[in-house]
Amino acid sequence: MEYIEPNEIESINVVKKDTIINGVLYRGQINITSKNPKKYDFISLEQIKSEFTKIKSNDVIYMVNGAFIKDNIETFKLDRNYILEVEITNSEEFYNLRKSDTKFDIINILGKTKENLENKNKVLLRGHEAIGVK
Repeated sequence: MEYIEPNEIESINVVKKDTIINGVLYRGQINITSKNPKKYDFISLEQIKSEFTKIKSNDVIYMVNGAFIKDNIETFKLDRNYILEVEITNSEEFYNLRKSDTKFDIINILGKTKENLENKNKVLLRGHEAIGVK
């Protein structure tokens, strides 16, 4: 729900019925109807990995906006139009893990949130000289 723009929701229907998906029992369903369903192009995390990165290994940790995706990795989907940027970090970039035999990549998917869009448009100026004003 947090990756869906609230203004795009036409209706929400709650179904109080046990449902099993991929062997996991869910106590109900939330069906969301969009005002413009053709606007969305949902893709899986595996598709994001293959289309937005050059990673070939299966040892991957997924994040969306800095939050780890811990469950339902096989069924988790995002709207392709929501993706602002995909950042890759290899475990070797962490000092504590450089000597470890376990190697993995972290894929952080940044969505088009207000905060991410503002950060993307920021320009940092650095220098050693002071600017004087008369």
